[in-house]
Amino acid sequence: MALGRNLKKEKLIPDETKGEQSGNKPVKPEKKKLISAKKDKPQRERKSPSSFTGSLFHYITAQSLANRTALRQRYQQEIAALADKQVQLILFDVGNEEFAVDIAAVKEVIATPSIARVPGMPSYFKGMIQVRKATMMVMDLGEKLRIATSDESPFTLILRSTKQPLGLLLRDLPRSIKVPGKSITASLQALERTSRDEIFVKGLVSVNEKLVFYLDIEELINSDKAVVVPDELVKSEEK
Repeated sequence: MALGRNLKKEKLIPDETKGEQSGNKPVKPEKKKLISAKKDKPQRERKSPSSFTGSLFHYITAQSLANRTALRQRYQQEIAALADKQVQLILFDVGNEEFAVDIAAVKEVIATPSIARVPGMPSYFKGMIQVRKATMMVMDLGEKLRIATSDESPFTLILRSTKQPLGLLLRDLPRSIKVPGKSITASLQALERTSRDEIFVKGLVSVNEKLVFYLDIEELINSDKAVVVPDELVKSEEK
């Protein structure tokens, strides 16, 4: 009994009661530290949505979204007003797809003239042409919308615009057609998250049980500010 008391007094035998009361447990804090380190690791590696280059999402500003929504509402009102009318359209092919524009938006169809290349332009802008001293850009709509097309474009559809005339390169001659207004819809849910979900696609037209993309020419031109080309540049290119 004396030996036991002496050992305890000299602290050769740890006092378990004191250890529990003081709360000194060296192992547990280390375990807590390891666990908290594991929790912190994923937070440091978390990436923002903008860092994912292969994302299906397309981010736009709040103002752009508001403008897009307002434009869609305008399209719905304009198309609803056509319900009881006959609408004359110009149809043209781009690859295996068909597109339509209002006949009032078309000035003429010509044989494609020589095209002056412009450095630094988007690839779907093939250059500039002159038609009776009027200067305009010519666009390959198929390349803009990622539609496989023929390299040959013997025709150019000249479009009217309050901003700037524009030529669309075509493989075949366009055609005129009349359709009832009720065959045009502004509902584009089927086009969401596709390459056709563009703000210049005004609606869809049902023609012979096929859907045709109905284009807003002003917005098509407005979507590319680079179409505005000074006449002086064409003159300097020709010299």
